[in-house]
Amino acid sequence: MVMIAMGLLAATPGHAREVSRAAGNLLLTPSHGGDGSAWGMADCKMCHPFKVIHQTATDIKGIVERKGYGSCSGCHGGNGTGAGRRCVVCHNSVDMPASPRRQGPNGHDFTLKHRRALKDRHCLACHRNSDMDGSFEPAVDLSKLVDDNGDRAPASTITRFCLRCHNRDHQQKGYKIKPRAERGLGDPLVAMADNYRFTDKHGFLAGTGDSLYVGLRQSKYRYVSTKPVECTDCHAMHGTTNPKLIIGSSNVGATDLPTSFRSTPYKVKVSGGNYSDLCVLCHVMESVAQGGCEAGSGVTVIEEGCLRTGNGLQGVHDASNDCEECHRHGEAVEAGL
Repeated sequence: MVMIAMGLLAATPGHAREVSRAAGNLLLTPSHGGDGSAWGMADCKMCHPFKVIHQTATDIKGIVERKGYGSCSGCHGGNGTGAGRRCVVCHNSVDMPASPRRQGPNGHDFTLKHRRALKDRHCLACHRNSDMDGSFEPAVDLSKLVDDNGDRAPASTITRFCLRCHNRDHQQKGYKIKPRAERGLGDPLVAMADNYRFTDKHGFLAGTGDSLYVGLRQSKYRYVSTKPVECTDCHAMHGTTNPKLIIGSSNVGATDLPTSFRSTPYKVKVSGGNYSDLCVLCHVMESVAQGGCEAGSGVTVIEEGCLRTGNGLQGVHDASNDCEECHRHGEAVEAGL
């Protein structure tokens, strides 16, 4: 028996097969063992004692040793045994709290009426295989669903992957989405592919953007840009206390904000239609930056965004009211939402 690149043992010296994070081929295949002799075996420790595996994967070695062989399927699949893959055994708020970061029980569990903490089966709806290298790359880590051509082509962005389900015409088998009765065909759950391309101001602009809500916090965000805002800049897939999966703080989404600002972090609480805690992370009304909000500056507080939001920031107007009266996904009014 010999040790190979990632510290794994092969059945025989001549049949060594590298299972490597660098190569991204973590899932075992019927060739496991070189000649397939290890495919279908359920007892991993027969060939892979803890003392020799993951020698160069020190970030997970300790976790795997604590969790035991039951954690193997999370990265390497069931090895032909039919065993279910386990994800949250390691990806939880204790062992890997920031991979991904979770801030509450509401996760993308594919229901609207009942929000629950994510389980293994929810992870596997979007994630097929990952190279587990600590860097999130859509083309690698979001590879489960087919595109609108029926191909499992790499997703160029997180949003492009989200739109593989959230559309009207080519939804995924087993994950059909019905528009809510009160929203009709314009429900963003099924209309986002169109919104993103044509009207929604967080997608690709269908115009000059001259009427947009002026003023952005110092960041990489731009109104007229070839890099639209990602869905996950505002929506937390893996855990939040907010409805509609809105992020719970700036360090979860808003990835193009300055690192120092984003990591403070600023809390986000959504109540009813009041999204001001979220909007103010990126939006700072231009007139506020010019005129200030000090007493006697001549600035009209409500109109010009001088009210502080719930997280202490300022820069959006009507900070305590219902943003959805004017700003919605897909609506061709001002900046959308």
